[in-house]
Amino acid sequence: MEKGRDNSTPSPPRQTPQPEGSGAAAAGRLPGGSPWQPWIAAVVLSVFLVSVAEYAWRRAGIRPSLVDDRLLWSTQRERVEQSGRKRAVFIGSSRMQLGLVPDTFREATDGWEPIQLAVDGAAPLATLRDVAHRSDFDGIVVVSLLPWCLLPELWRMQEGHVRFYHTQWNTLTRLSRDLRSLVEERVVAVNPHVNLLQVIPRLMRGRGVPAQFLETHRSRWHRARYEQIPDLATYAAERAKQSELEFKAMRRDLSPLEWLSLVAHANKLVERLQSRGGRVVFVRFPSAGTVWDLEKTYFPRSRYWDVLARNTSAATLHFQDVPEMSSLPCPDGSHLDARYADVFTRALARELAQLGFLQDEGTE
Repeated sequence: MEKGRDNSTPSPPRQTPQPEGSGAAAAGRLPGGSPWQPWIAAVVLSVFLVSVAEYAWRRAGIRPSLVDDRLLWSTQRERVEQSGRKRAVFIGSSRMQLGLVPDTFREATDGWEPIQLAVDGAAPLATLRDVAHRSDFDGIVVVSLLPWCLLPELWRMQEGHVRFYHTQWNTLTRLSRDLRSLVEERVVAVNPHVNLLQVIPRLMRGRGVPAQFLETHRSRWHRARYEQIPDLATYAAERAKQSELEFKAMRRDLSPLEWLSLVAHANKLVERLQSRGGRVVFVRFPSAGTVWDLEKTYFPRSRYWDVLARNTSAATLHFQDVPEMSSLPCPDGSHLDARYADVFTRALARELAQLGFLQDEGTE
């Protein structure tokens, strides 16, 4: 052994103590802060951005509006099954949704409850069939009916809503729709009208935020403010042009016997409802301007509506026969503005009373 050499085992280097919370466990933590701090900051930033967007949209005239989907329709269809007196079901398309003001109807009829089952852009036969055959409803059924809605190729247009209700509507979907409605009727930022994927390209082209003239309420009333449309004349002209294209695409060579057969088909649904005490009325909602001229040309009243009125057991009501209705303007030719929808609803309530429909004869 060499003299002076230290053969002892060297001791390992001493580890410097690490401060508590260092390393991977603290990777997401801000220096000297809580591990929740990044999440809190993200939430605060999100709330700030939503608040800014909310303020901006409201300054631009955008209002909260519900999405009128099959879930929202089902909240109304469910009410058909509920027992009680003084209930009126409204079936039709967009004319019904814009023209019937639920709160006004309730007030004008001393408490009759409106149930809105109209579907935008769809003929109403599937819903009428559903209420007639798959419910025990025995109250008032008001059907907004345009002659072409009885064409066989249009009978199933609302079938998707009906099928959804009977196959997918349950406690969970009801809760989901209720929660969404709470948000949608309070927060503009979730309004599909201000979808950023659509709005940003418009802003980049210098066109600004599109005007919102429709807002959907929980009752499924579509409140229309046509004065919000910058160039209403152009908008109405485009609507009329679209209506003409649709009329040209429809079958218009129906013989009188064929039309009577279609009326008889609809009347079977009416009789089904009447057999259990229901009262049914077909209503021809107002039209105006070029759209009304087109409707008279392609589906003249004497050949279609008047024949329907003579061959159905339902009551019928044409807007031309009611002074308060015939004088109402339709800004786009086929729909009522909110200012005139109130007048129309009160006139409709008076007509139903004169027909004897508002007598409290429902079942508990």
